[in-house]
Amino acid sequence: MPTLREKLKSTFLGALIKWAAIVFVLILIGFNGANLLLYRKLQPLVTQQMANRLAFNARAISETIRGSWIRSFIADREGIYGSILVEKLTEFKNRGEFTSVTLLDTTGNVIYSSGSGYNEGEYYYYLGIDKGAFEAALQGVSAYTELYNSGGNFIRGAYSPVYDELSAVGWILALEAGAEYHLALSRLKKNAIVFFIVSVIVASLIGVILLSASFELKRMEKNLINASALSSVGKISAGLAHEIRNPLAIIRASTDRLQKDDLFRKNELIAFIQEEIERINEIVEGYLDLARPSNQEKKIIDIAETVQAVANRVKPNLQKKEIELKLDIEDKRLLTNIDIEAFRRSLLNIYLNAIEALDDGGEIQISVKRVSRNRCKITISDNGPGIPHKISKKIFEPFVTTKKTGTGLGLTLTRKVIEDAGGELFVESKQGEGSDFIILLPIYKKVESE
Repeated sequence: MPTLREKLKSTFLGALIKWAAIVFVLILIGFNGANLLLYRKLQPLVTQQMANRLAFNARAISETIRGSWIRSFIADREGIYGSILVEKLTEFKNRGEFTSVTLLDTTGNVIYSSGSGYNEGEYYYYLGIDKGAFEAALQGVSAYTELYNSGGNFIRGAYSPVYDELSAVGWILALEAGAEYHLALSRLKKNAIVFFIVSVIVASLIGVILLSASFELKRMEKNLINASALSSVGKISAGLAHEIRNPLAIIRASTDRLQKDDLFRKNELIAFIQEEIERINEIVEGYLDLARPSNQEKKIIDIAETVQAVANRVKPNLQKKEIELKLDIEDKRLLTNIDIEAFRRSLLNIYLNAIEALDDGGEIQISVKRVSRNRCKITISDNGPGIPHKISKKIFEPFVTTKKTGTGLGLTLTRKVIEDAGGELFVESKQGEGSDFIILLPIYKKVESE
């Protein structure tokens, strides 16, 4: 079955894909939304700047025009000053790339217009919508008009006073400019909207793909767990059949001999049968413990106290093999929530494994220490021959053992007990250097307030 780390890694990857999709979509939508907001702020600023610039140009041109030129033009259009006036207005129009530069009298009639085909003496028909700007010019203030559409073209006008020899407003200069910048902004707006819509569609598609990948990953994870579970069941079944076959063969042979041997021999064979039945019972109990749901009747225990108590139980075994035991307990106030009896059996199983690994004496070190605010670490080390690398990789799988006798379920059950309590169990071993069995357990939060 997948380990706790593998499950967490797979779950984390699925969650990462899902949140990556959400964050990507939000960033893309936010980026495009920011562009649209920027455009909304930029448009009035650019429009205002261009309008002010047009009014400034109108004032600058009007200040270069002399009243005597205009009077001469009205009196004799072909005269020298009249020609100067026409030349200047045409030059201003071309240089400024204006649609028209028009000179009006104070009643709004055209005196001369360079561009746009306004006829002399006719009423400047844009005054109907530019009245406010025209009247401001009559008061001596240069002013611009609103932006309007004329024949499909965007136009903006500006009016500025032209003073006579007595410094009174004698005429009005009218400028017309095509608002190409407005067209550019309009295109920018359209492009921004199109890009926003396309981005939302693309982001949505990518989000759907990533979310689908997340769901597919979960489905594959579930199938993998199911396949792994079935594989484990197959291994357990094969191992169980193999383990039971040997004692059954002994029982069968013993029953065959019972029919032929004398009473003394029968008693010996019955003892064999009872011993093998007990062995089968031990195998079946181990299998049932492996398949049985975790015990929900957990208790708050002192980790260090339990570790030391179980160590005291194996002292006779240590003395027989002349093994030295060293305990290193840094903190005796570490609590955890666990099935106490199952935890004791798990510790006992690891202790006995370490003792069996030391045939010619040696040393076992047991340490308990806090490694973080919420976790503690139990290390059971021996200086025995170590575990072969191939076996250490699957030491916690059912029916894997280095012993000549035993079911190979002890460490499997031990790991199950630790993981049911929210902890981890793993081994670090090198041949010739011994083995370290490491248990990580969550610290019960109540200890923080005590």
